[in-house]
Order: sequence, then structure tokens, then C-alpha cells
Amino acid sequence: MNHQLRTTSPLRDGVSRSIDDVLVDARARLHRLTAPESWDAARSGEALIIDIRTPTDRARDGVIPGSLHLPRTLLEWRVDPTSARAHPAVGGYERRLVLVCNEGFSSSLAAIALHEIGFANATDIVDGMSGWQRARLPLVTPCPLADGLRDGDGPPEPW
Repeated sequence: MNHQLRTTSPLRDGVSRSIDDVLVDARARLHRLTAPESWDAARSGEALIIDIRTPTDRARDGVIPGSLHLPRTLLEWRVDPTSARAHPAVGGYERRLVLVCNEGFSSSLAAIALHEIGFANATDIVDGMSGWQRARLPLVTPCPLADGLRDGDGPPEPW
């Protein structure tokens, strides 16, 4: 078996792109929401906010009331309705999902990944949790996990 290290990217026309270019392209495909817009959409039931941050970040900074924690590493499997690991709170492909990370970078890329599996209404929060904090929107202490319950297995965080 040949285990050669690949030194060039197999991208279009043999030209690689920087992550900044990928991010700009991703954001051009999204209708990103500000923190207040996200809060209004979640409270009205128009959207579900999904927190993709680590448990450490959530414990340090708090969580958005009503948000669902689905770690980035499991996100696609937990939202895809065809997946055996789909979270029941997500619903179908028509659901508007608003992702939040710390600063709004990884959430933009994750939202595009959700577009790729059929969630055309997926987007993210401009400036992530930092923007949420600057807007002085509500935060709560994350609920401790019950024995045997992993993040993303329970219901959305309570209002």
C-alpha cells in the first residue's frame, strides 16, 4: 500500500484556496442574522438556535436560552432527518437553523455544510457568542447533564 504524503490540493484547476477565501464564499451564500435578529426568530418559533461550541466554552460564557447544544463534531449527523442519530428537536429540512460559535467563523462554515445536506434555511449569528454578549441578550448557565445523557441528547435548553 502506497502512503505518499500529498503536497498539493486536488481542488479545481489545481489551485488551492485560503480558508479566508472559503469563509468569504460561504458567507456570500448565507443570510446571516445579528444576535438580536436571532433572538427574535428563536422566541417567535421561526428558528432554532444550535450552539456548536464546546462544553468548556458553554460553561465559561453561558448558553442562549432555548438553544440546542450539538457539538460541531456531530452536527450533521444530529440534524439530518435521515440519520439514525437525528435529534428530534431539529425537525425537517424546512426548519430554520441558526448556528452559534464563539466568534462566528466556524458557524458560517458549519451552516454551509448543513446547506449541502438539504437545510437551505441554515445560517449563523454574526460575531457568534461575542456578538450576543455585546448585544446584552439573555444567557443562562448550562444545564448539567444527567447520568448517561450526552450533550445534544436532551431537549433544547429551557427558556
